[in-house]
Amino acid sequence: MFRIISYGFRAFVDFSTELKGVQKMARRVVGRDKIAQLQNNVENMRNICILAHVDHGKTTLADALVASNGIISQRLSGKLRYMDSRKDEQERGITMKSSAVALFHVFQREDKEEEYLVNLIDSPGHVDFSSEVSTALRLCDGAIVVVDAVEGVCPQTIATLRQAWHAGIKPILVFNKVDRLVLETKLSPMDAYVRLVQLLEQVNAVVGGFFAIDIFQKEEDDENRKSDPVSGEKSTSDASETVFDWTSPLENVDDSGLYFTPESGNVLFCSAIDGWGFSVRQFASLISKKLGIKQEVLAKTLWGDFFFDAKTKRVMRGAQSKAKKPLFVQLVLENIFSIYEAVVVRKDQEKRDKIIQTLDLKMTAKDLRSTDHRLQLSVIMNQWLPLASSVLDMVVDQLPSPKGMQRSRAEQLLTSRTAVLPFEHFPKETQCLSDAMMKCAAEDDAVIVYVSKMFPVETQFLPENKPKPMSREEMMQRREEALKRIEMSRTGPKGEPLSTAPIVGEAEDSIRSAVEDENLKNQTAFVAFARVFSGCVKPGQEIFVLGPKHDPCRYVVNGTFKADEVPVAGKLLELQSEHHVTRATVKSVYLLMGRQLESLEVGNAGSIIGLGGLEEHILKSATVSNTLACPGFTESVASQSQVSSIPVFRFALEPAHPRDMPSLVEGLKLLNQADACVRVFVQETGEHVIATAGEVHLERCLTDLRETFAKIEINVSPPIVPFRETIVFPPPIADDLVEFIEKKETDKSDKDTLSITMHAPNKHASVTIRALPLPREVTKIIERSEMLLKTNVGLSWEARSSALSGLKSEIHDAFASLSDPAESLGWKSIPDAVDRIWSFGPRRIGTNVLLNCIPDYETNTLVWPKSCSGEVIEVPEVRKELDSFVVTGFQMATLSGPICEEPITGVAFLVEDLTVSLLDSSEIGEEVKTHSSGYGQLSGQLMSLTKEACRRAFQAQPHQRLVVPMYNYQIHCSVEALGNMYGVLGKRHGRVVNTEMLPGSSMFRVDAQLPVLEADPFWEPLTDEEIEMYLEKGDSEKALARKYMNTVRKRKGLSIKEKIVEHAEKQRTLTKMK
Repeated sequence: MFRIISYGFRAFVDFSTELKGVQKMARRVVGRDKIAQLQNNVENMRNICILAHVDHGKTTLADALVASNGIISQRLSGKLRYMDSRKDEQERGITMKSSAVALFHVFQREDKEEEYLVNLIDSPGHVDFSSEVSTALRLCDGAIVVVDAVEGVCPQTIATLRQAWHAGIKPILVFNKVDRLVLETKLSPMDAYVRLVQLLEQVNAVVGGFFAIDIFQKEEDDENRKSDPVSGEKSTSDASETVFDWTSPLENVDDSGLYFTPESGNVLFCSAIDGWGFSVRQFASLISKKLGIKQEVLAKTLWGDFFFDAKTKRVMRGAQSKAKKPLFVQLVLENIFSIYEAVVVRKDQEKRDKIIQTLDLKMTAKDLRSTDHRLQLSVIMNQWLPLASSVLDMVVDQLPSPKGMQRSRAEQLLTSRTAVLPFEHFPKETQCLSDAMMKCAAEDDAVIVYVSKMFPVETQFLPENKPKPMSREEMMQRREEALKRIEMSRTGPKGEPLSTAPIVGEAEDSIRSAVEDENLKNQTAFVAFARVFSGCVKPGQEIFVLGPKHDPCRYVVNGTFKADEVPVAGKLLELQSEHHVTRATVKSVYLLMGRQLESLEVGNAGSIIGLGGLEEHILKSATVSNTLACPGFTESVASQSQVSSIPVFRFALEPAHPRDMPSLVEGLKLLNQADACVRVFVQETGEHVIATAGEVHLERCLTDLRETFAKIEINVSPPIVPFRETIVFPPPIADDLVEFIEKKETDKSDKDTLSITMHAPNKHASVTIRALPLPREVTKIIERSEMLLKTNVGLSWEARSSALSGLKSEIHDAFASLSDPAESLGWKSIPDAVDRIWSFGPRRIGTNVLLNCIPDYETNTLVWPKSCSGEVIEVPEVRKELDSFVVTGFQMATLSGPICEEPITGVAFLVEDLTVSLLDSSEIGEEVKTHSSGYGQLSGQLMSLTKEACRRAFQAQPHQRLVVPMYNYQIHCSVEALGNMYGVLGKRHGRVVNTEMLPGSSMFRVDAQLPVLEADPFWEPLTDEEIEMYLEKGDSEKALARKYMNTVRKRKGLSIKEKIVEHAEKQRTLTKMK
């Protein structure tokens, strides 16, 4: 059966027979030609990315996979960080950009070997670079989710799982750093097993939450489709036959293949730093023959509540109830823990040699003599349970090929621009593209390539600029020519010294070559990071570059797509407004190999490649196709609404020397193209501002500007944090006062309603507006739907009605279910508030609403279109033609509030009266002829009138507030540092939300919130010397809101109430020293 080697209180199983067949996977050095050949077989291709929280071991795992192909040494795995090519990435020890590498793997399927190509993308885990994760997921079909066995599920773990869920990516789970359970937390094998079970439950709970949300959302959408498409109200014709279904929609949905379960083969346990890993199936294949149990049975029972009965030689259920060790503890963890204890903890050479002999491992004399016991452990474990082969086997076995794309994901990619517009509404030419994407069509079909980002490369490192290796004949010829030149330089034809002219010429050639090399070093080219979904791409091929806003539905006439009507420009700078297509020629196709690029003759369907020559056609992302019927790919509304890193950290930049301003402008253009998350813009004051996601992101941008793009010294301003202005409801009141206040509200006269009436200078127009706080739930709904409103701008009325019907119903339900007395009190007098919404603002997508509460006036709303039903409201008044100017004034007012000229949020502006009287011809004169509207200055006056009325109505409210952006922090600290951490957060005006102790450790996890403005800088002077040098005075300002307001107003040049002389009573000493 099997042999037990006694070792202390544990046992080690002899697996030597089976180990001979699974020795350490030989490193294979694969050339470019072999990779190009593997790209032709789409079924044997896998496109995957590695997702995890920061410092959970993504790059170390990637190093192990890269080492399996001989690109780096196995000894440097985990130390070199091959995928982190930037200097600051190596210094900080974190990944800041996503990078790809093509790997070759041989998979043993039954009795034959199959060759596979795995395109691996290593993505960042830091929250500042979440946009890089999104760009990686758009190119992949599967993902490896890495979780630290000690830290567990962290915020970025949940964020990456959410992004993978919305992108339709199938994940596999890897529990990394299992060695920490042995060496750091000192857990026993049984406690380590309990910890792993808890982690698995946590991850599955997160995935189950996403699944439940989608199911309930789908049920709600189905109910909305049954509603009237115009009003969103359900038909009441069959009200008497209404039947309520109290069953949960989750009961009728199969979720068996949704969760991570070790017995199904989608969970792997590993230590990437020590180079070992295994899945339950792989471990079962090692020990099944020794135990005399079928491999299929052991694979299903090795994880779970099962134990091995030594008497009956059978696997039994009920290990917990019978106080038995589970099979996973008895056969797996105890053996692994035994090796760690013998080699690393006790450093027992005798027991180490016995383990090596038992497992029939081969170690060199150098490794045996090494004083680095962790290195010895790595060699032993890597031969016994090789990490790279385990991971790649699971990737090949569990994750789909590009040909396995589901129809739902193909349609999601094609309809991501319009969010909720049904796929059937697209042209037939567009609908045919989904079939081409699903089958990874050959080169004679439509070409569809998605470019997720542009990354910079120094021109000298491009394959076409690298020196080509010489053949043997060329080397011999070059040697002979060099010998001739040397001989001729010594003597002339008659034995006289030769003129130095040829030598000077050679020197000039060498100088010219050096100058050319220096020019190549100073130049930067941009390569497109792309995935070929259909067709193939070749150098010299002419294609269309489709911007993210390109929508073929706009060019459909009578059900037919008119490709001739699509405007096409030559390059990005030539595009006009509302035009999003350029024509380009692909110059080069590259194979992405981490830090290096290799030239390819063709990029086949399903492969991840780089494209050269498109820097003048793509800003950040685009779609490349040979048909204009292909929509522009972009992130879905669900993905964009869940982005955790939003660029809210703003800084003004200026060159240290004014003469370098053109270099700064050009550098900012290149930075904007190279970084998917950064935002670059020019303020009204002329300042050049960049918006970053955080401090680390800012430092990376500044490093790129100073060293790569601008190459100048740059001065950075203090952080410019965006604020919001709002008004809130009065604080809660006692129940016995509610009736009294309601009666008082009804008895108020018109002059006490806080309504503001503004008249035009010529008295021909007036508007009455009242400001009212929006209920908090309504504000959240509109905020969640911001991307939905943005993506549906410009669609037809019918498409917008279908897309926004769910939003209208959701807002209606929120108004109907107001429970707070303060909120419901102000909105009781406004019936049908949802139908009265005139516009959202600012920019028609914000969280403020303009309501039409004019008693004798009804207009076609700009939010809920009614023209799709053929029912157009005719208003034979002049106000109908001028109401757009009222909306424009509202947009201007919400864009800059009265407190400190920051955007307004969460406020409803009620237009209670709008009076417009026409001017007669004698008053207008010739002015009417110069205005297209025909109303002279009235249109402009109405905009200014509405804007000022909204601002004054806002100021008339007694409860004005300044909204501060907050960072959500999750802090891990020890017991000793917990008190100091509370003090730091309190001094920075932070707030602790939750505190809990991490299971199995002495660390605490603290969830906290901190104002963004207080997050920079993290260091502040504490000693007297530091305060004297870096700080003029301490923070004695108690009114935090006033402090923030004064900061913003001072930056914008607005007046503030600030003392010029702080100590006027202090007498000056004018006596001169004698």
